[in-house]
Amino acid sequence: MGNEFTVGTHSELDGMKKYAGFSPGQVEIIREKFDLMADEDLTIGKEQFSKLMKVSEAETDRIFEFFDIDQSGRIDTYEFICALALLSQANLRQKIELVFNLYDFDKNR
Repeated sequence: MGNEFTVGTHSELDGMKKYAGFSPGQVEIIREKFDLMADEDLTIGKEQFSKLMKVSEAETDRIFEFFDIDQSGRIDTYEFICALALLSQANLRQKIELVFNLYDFDKNR
């Protein structure tokens, strides 16, 4: 059951926390920037991602190893929000709400 592939170990994921520590409010602001920078298909490539997050090409490559779930070379909104939620300082309930809001298009809960 679950994902059939893994892209990194738990300790490697912990090492990525230097890119995170975002509050739920900061995650929302970053998501809005992502939406503005994303292409029409709501995906973002490595170069755009590097500019958005202000990280080096090597750091971007490492991040994509973990969060480009379908290994397309692009991160979509779902992959991006899940990654931010996972790495954020939010509690479990807040993380669930961040991911839930991806699908709550009419915001009526």
